[in-house]
Amino acid sequence: MVPSRRLIVWWVLAIILWATSVGSVQETPDVGTADPYENQPVEEPLEEEALSEEATLLKQLQARLKEVEERERALQQREERLTALQQDLEALAARQTKERKRIAGEAASLEEEQRRYVEQDPALLHLIKIYESMDPEEAALRIAEMREGLALDILASIKDKKAAGVLAGVEPVKAARLS
Repeated sequence: MVPSRRLIVWWVLAIILWATSVGSVQETPDVGTADPYENQPVEEPLEEEALSEEATLLKQLQARLKEVEERERALQQREERLTALQQDLEALAARQTKERKRIAGEAASLEEEQRRYVEQDPALLHLIKIYESMDPEEAALRIAEMREGLALDILASIKDKKAAGVLAGVEPVKAARLS
């Protein structure tokens, strides 16, 4: 268990105060011996200066401790915001993946439905084979004149390269509707 910074600061202050008090304590002289400094005045200004320095140091340490605590709070808040944003991004990615799978499933279903539709109508199947073997420019002329639904069925069933050539020969407005 790591002690908090506040506890460490108080321990450091206690050690500093103890060290300065130990240095100022003097041994008691024996009763029989004469102390040459016995009648001299005690120098209190030094003690006052030491106390003043200690008080200044204490104030500086407290101010520094307050700054550190404020930084810790700001960092904690920033970390909480980052965690929340990360969770939001992960949820968004999961939804996006789910939506992609759903769309891919629907596309596969539509392709399968179109394939079944084409296979069920032998006349359409025959027409698709004819247009697939036709020259793209000639097919474009005929597709430009037919119903859009039938044109879409034919274009969807022929090879992509062939369909691109056919659409290139159709007027741009109709080609845009068919693509």
